[in-house]
Amino acid sequence: MHAHPMLDILQTPAAGAWGPFLYAHGGLPAAENMLRSLTRFGVTEAASLDVAAVVERLDALRPNIVFVDFSAARLDRAVELVTAVRGAQPQIPLVAVGSTSDASGALAALRAGVQEFADVQASEAEMSGMLQRMLGGQNKPVNSKARSVALLGARAGLGVTTLAASLSVLLNAKAHGPKAETASNGNIKEGVALLDLGLPAGDGMLYLDLRGEFSFVDAVRSLHRFDQTLVQTAFSQVGSTGLRVLPLPQQLGELRNVSHAESSALVSRLQAFFAWQVMDLGGFSNLDFMARVAREAGDIWLVCDQSVSAIVATAELVRGLADRGVEASRLSVVVNAYDSRIDITPDQVAQRLGLVLAGRVPERRVPLVQAANLGKLLVQEQPRDPYTQAVNVLIDKLLADVQQTDGALTASNSGDRLRSLPKFSNLLNRISHGKRN
Repeated sequence: MHAHPMLDILQTPAAGAWGPFLYAHGGLPAAENMLRSLTRFGVTEAASLDVAAVVERLDALRPNIVFVDFSAARLDRAVELVTAVRGAQPQIPLVAVGSTSDASGALAALRAGVQEFADVQASEAEMSGMLQRMLGGQNKPVNSKARSVALLGARAGLGVTTLAASLSVLLNAKAHGPKAETASNGNIKEGVALLDLGLPAGDGMLYLDLRGEFSFVDAVRSLHRFDQTLVQTAFSQVGSTGLRVLPLPQQLGELRNVSHAESSALVSRLQAFFAWQVMDLGGFSNLDFMARVAREAGDIWLVCDQSVSAIVATAELVRGLADRGVEASRLSVVVNAYDSRIDITPDQVAQRLGLVLAGRVPERRVPLVQAANLGKLLVQEQPRDPYTQAVNVLIDKLLADVQQTDGALTASNSGDRLRSLPKFSNLLNRISHGKRN
């Protein structure tokens, strides 16, 4: 039974990555068309026009957009609801749903302060265009994708999981706490989510001394009820640090039941709860899955050492990713276990792969193993070790890139907001013109 009798959940098995959405409507038959349309683009929760129930759901659901029914019979309730949502979570975009033949609904929506108007009989192409306008720029959390990094390895044994776990621990120390980021809907995002998706399965959990059964597949299955409570109770957490880990399922065959859209939807959904995501895809054998997850990251690092075999395998990985839509221009290489005594330099490794060099991490096998034997990561035990310092350099680069990109996006988004109002004016002009005729 639902917590609120007037709430209902609709979703498709392959919900897209634009959601979640909250659609408050008056129960008219035409609303079903809008519900079906929205579920093609993201997990959608339907609600009545009850102000208290909807406002209560905002914190838990954290919708990317709230849709409100502005049909003629419900205008007073719709205006009241929009006012309440704007007061409780002013950053959440609002879309009025009604008929383009009803001037009163469109006018009431404009006066209430919504950003867009969607016809209840809108086609899928029209809905896609509207969502692209809204979430492709000004209303999406600023550069949320850039706050994620995927680490890939062409084969096992390249140190990807150790690097991903180390990166997560140190990045979490900077992302968690008083400088935590505010999400676009007013909620606080802090800490790091480590997607422990590399092979051998569960090594990241092992290095962080964690136990837990809630997996990536479980999270996908829970998209329809994904909220802060689920994150806090189901995800494995490293002490009280805020770092949470999501591993592969124990039965890897379960991944066959996860679609591309669902993987994208989960990664997108996590952006509402964490300041950063680190995706460990080291040694994963399913290149299709690796590509679909990596495609959602802002930075994609291929981890490689100085051996010819690793360079050849990584070059094959670059080609395989390109065949699956992940172009080489989005990739960079981290040379791990760097040893200055080996003739091939990190710059030469990057040159042979045709990639930008993201950084180098020194060879520290003995201290890494010694720390692991104590149930710790080297970066937790030795803050001044060359390995720890190298990981911190990588983090500083990530943070600097995000700050630079955020500034560019903020400047461009200010222009996008100025261009949003004419769409409403054009709609009202069409309605008025139609009535005069």
